[in-house]
Amino acid sequence: MRCGMRWAGPARRRLRRCGRQLAAVLNGGGRLLACGNGGSAAEAQHLTAELVGRFRDERIPLSAIALHADTSAVTAVANGYGEEEMFARGLRAHAKRRRRTGGSERWETARRRGSETDV
Repeated sequence: MRCGMRWAGPARRRLRRCGRQLAAVLNGGGRLLACGNGGSAAEAQHLTAELVGRFRDERIPLSAIALHADTSAVTAVANGYGEEEMFARGLRAHAKRRRRTGGSERWETARRRGSETDV
């Protein structure tokens, strides 16, 4: 693991800060909402599976949802509202707190919709 963490200082510090923030949210009863396209979707789904299941040690399950994994909801939303709303509707349905993110146009739409509902 150490070999994989030989990043530039600012990137490593940002990742650690994000990890601490996520741990605080999850330990406080919050939820991780993840989504992605293609390979990123697989990574997001793997992460949520580890949080709900367990990574290394036995622990309580943590709340995490891969928004893209609900294919019935994703395709219904895409058909009814357009692809740009695919993740936004799930975010609005499941979100508890506001978080800044970046990424694809679909995720940016989800972020904007979350902002509209003070998530």
